[in-house]
Amino acid sequence: MYAVLFQVDFKPDWPGDLEAEIAELVEGTKQSPGFVRGTWARQEAQGVSFIVMADEASARAMADNAEAPPEASVTIRSVDVFEIWRDV
Repeated sequence: MYAVLFQVDFKPDWPGDLEAEIAELVEGTKQSPGFVRGTWARQEAQGVSFIVMADEASARAMADNAEAPPEASVTIRSVDVFEIWRDV
């Protein structure tokens, strides 16, 4: 298995509905080929998500297609792919 680690910065004073946006993001991510599970976390103006994918090709495809549209609540700081060595 492989993981895609996203690091994002939340835009200050973003006028949208954050709960609705994350719900839409989660549902879309769950439909991605190779999706196993995901975790989204936030601390003040920063966020991370750790998305577990079944194989390297699926993880790389997700990372390669990562983008936040201009109207999104976040800007993407980084996207990295990791091989999972242990999962308990």
